Amino acid sequence: MVLIALCFPRQVSAQLTIATTGLTCTNGVCDLGSGSVGTFLNLSISASGGSGTPYTWRVVSGKLPFGLKMTRSFGAQSTQISGTPTRAETSTFTVQVKDGAGSTAQQAFSLTIDAPQPLVITSGPCCADGTVGTAYHTNFFAEGGVQPYTWSILSGQLPPGLKVDARTPAGISGTPTMAGTFTFTVAVTDKAGTQTTEPGSITIQP
Repeated sequence: MVLIALCFPRQVSAQLTIATTGLTCTNGVCDLGSGSVGTFLNLSISASGGSGTPYTWRVVSGKLPFGLKMTRSFGAQSTQISGTPTRAETSTFTVQVKDGAGSTAQQAFSLTIDAPQPLVITSGPCCADGTVGTAYHTNFFAEGGVQPYTWSILSGQLPPGLKVDARTPAGISGTPTMAGTFTFTVAVTDKAGTQTTEPGSITIQP
């Protein structure tokens, strides 16, 4: 009997690495970009290579900016850093990924959180006309500042029967009971106490 040994090429897994393509890296630290205090931020970090799942992620040195956290992904090659930043700062931290075979890779990152963006009302001129006895509703929208927002009527008068919904989804709602044109000032105040205003008026038809 003749025994024939069959040899198959050994499959070698690619080295586990954390992707930095498109990022600016200096002295081994890669810049993830920036966010703003009070504005929700969601960033993705991915890995390639390695052998087997699950992939686990964690911060092994340094710290994430205040208000952000890392979502540890299992069975996936990416992780998210997300949340609403609460303090202006630049943080440097090192992320580690581990594959199913126990191999690890690390990469240092930096992330800059800027001061809050200006608080602005984005819902446009207020407000559409209404009709006596017909349900009325209009929404308010803002951006920037530090959420959550609180809305109010700073001066003037709403049509009788209407009221302000101060919290999200904010706006004016109700059923008008009197015809006329009513003028007022809409105000939005953020968590930090910053306030911005916009004039408004509603004409109620008979």
